[in-house]
Amino acid sequence: MPQRVQLTRAVRFVTDSITRPATTTQYAIGDALSEVTTNDFFTFLNCLDDNTKTGTIVEARLNVSSYVATAPDIDLRLFHTAITETADNVAWTPTDAHLLTEIGAINFATGSYLPGSRTGGAGGNQSQIVTGLKHHVPVVKGSGVSSIFCQAVLGNTYIPVASEIYTVTLTIEQN
Repeated sequence: MPQRVQLTRAVRFVTDSITRPATTTQYAIGDALSEVTTNDFFTFLNCLDDNTKTGTIVEARLNVSSYVATAPDIDLRLFHTAITETADNVAWTPTDAHLLTEIGAINFATGSYLPGSRTGGAGGNQSQIVTGLKHHVPVVKGSGVSSIFCQAVLGNTYIPVASEIYTVTLTIEQN
């Protein structure tokens, strides 16, 4: 009887959070969602166990620390090189050089959020999990560091809750 061999792959979870400003100014389509103090984007460092591996993002989770009836439609644009920071609630205008380092995008659609607490505003929360991504996004290793930099861009008009915290967790299957 032939011996059965089971191949397993390591999975790594990487998480980052941003806190948006304490304002309720409406976002327009194409505006950046960025950190309040540094205009920073999501940064995922050490996405692989070591630099001899490659990986694929197989799942993404977004948790939002507020609940509103019309949730934000967010495109999370992924890059293998740090991009220029964009202030929160300002039109995101990537350069040609930025787009040359883009490795994919993940959409957190408005109608796909799962409510946690339905208490309106800051008292509530909601989350969304995107599985079976249509296009698995390869993790690119460069300069001995496996990092992913992500800018959140609004795909709808959205009235936020002041000081919302957005937390993204990527599940990366390593090869």
